[in-house]
Amino acid sequence: MKKVLVNDLAKVESSNVNLIGFGENKLYVQFKNGGLYQYNNVMAEDYDRLKLSKSVGKFLNSEIKPNYEFEKLEDVTLELEKPAEPQTPAEQEILILRKQLEDMFQALRIKQERINELEGKLNER
Repeated sequence: MKKVLVNDLAKVESSNVNLIGFGENKLYVQFKNGGLYQYNNVMAEDYDRLKLSKSVGKFLNSEIKPNYEFEKLEDVTLELEKPAEPQTPAEQEILILRKQLEDMFQALRIKQERINELEGKLNER
């Protein structure tokens, strides 16, 4: 059996999906019936959104399947590339704060785009 190394591997709560994994811009979805699928050229943001979605199955059907090529894998198992190293409380807090900053910067970019759009409409007058 071939092993595929992934950067992240998560068991999810879903009626059909057992776990999802991500590595090298590939999303791996293992269904509870044992089927394993690889979706190619997946953006990390889409993997994160899938992992955080309220319904993994609905997100998979509406956002992943229509937008990414996929193939069924046979005789393959998923394995984390390297086990996560223990983190100190300070390292964990740094990761949380960095994520919060990324989210805030993204929100600011969206607001700036909206301002630019509205200013463009005002200048058209």
